[in-house]
Amino acid sequence: MTTPTELPKYRERVAIEESIAVGWAVTKKRFLPIFLYTSLALFLAFLPSALAAMAHDFLERNILFVLLLSLVTVVFVSVSTLGIIKMNIAFKRGQDFTFDDFLSVGNCLLNYVGAIILSAIVVGTGLLFFIIPGIIFAIRLSVTDYFIVDRKMGPLQAMSASWTATRGCVGMLILFAGTMHLLMTLGTLAFLIGMIPAYMVMMVARAQVYDRLVDTCPELALPDPTVGADSAVSVTPSPEVATEAVPNVVPAPEPTEIAATSLEAASPAEQAVELPAEPTVSSEPTV
Repeated sequence: MTTPTELPKYRERVAIEESIAVGWAVTKKRFLPIFLYTSLALFLAFLPSALAAMAHDFLERNILFVLLLSLVTVVFVSVSTLGIIKMNIAFKRGQDFTFDDFLSVGNCLLNYVGAIILSAIVVGTGLLFFIIPGIIFAIRLSVTDYFIVDRKMGPLQAMSASWTATRGCVGMLILFAGTMHLLMTLGTLAFLIGMIPAYMVMMVARAQVYDRLVDTCPELALPDPTVGADSAVSVTPSPEVATEAVPNVVPAPEPTEIAATSLEAASPAEQAVELPAEPTVSSEPTV
């Protein structure tokens, strides 16, 4: 049995070829909904920036509107990111996904923003120490947002879960990130047409990596709802068994009791009958 300190090999936990294959298969099967929701999310993410560019002169004279637009940008980008994550997790698992599901990620907004701030502090601190620790911290916290969306965790709890899930897989996750960057670069070079499909495949592949990390980490396993159910079930007999009469077992009477009972049950006439007397032997001699 796998113990919390024993994990499968890192190559089994982060299978890059398998993740890309799953991303490609799911994208082909659900291309239209994934394309529509991804386009919507990207539109929402870039809308505040487009508005800021068009109203550049106006924003220079109104600092209040700059702050308001910055807040709107954070909200739109966060909702778009979380919506894409939730959509790809659902489609990768073969589940349905609706527009209400896309908007429901707003409940995770504060947790996501809090996790982004805390993660930036941790990674920034690591970058101050010769850069490498910052890269390691960024990789270890790379699935924090997935735990926030998938398991509704708070910032600290999600960061801790991400740290646990990525244990022993830093090298493969760096290689996976490099592969995804290469995929996006190839999509961009294809006259920008392949950028969105490449992004779609990449996000489904990330969902596959997240599921593999969680499934192979015993500490993050969800409790089995069937465990303990047997002890909580009370066994009641069926009506046939409950209503069936149990025969009374009477011990066999002793022989003396049988004789006494027979005598008592006999009629007076039968009791008056005398048994024949036994012959007597005379003790006098005969002449």
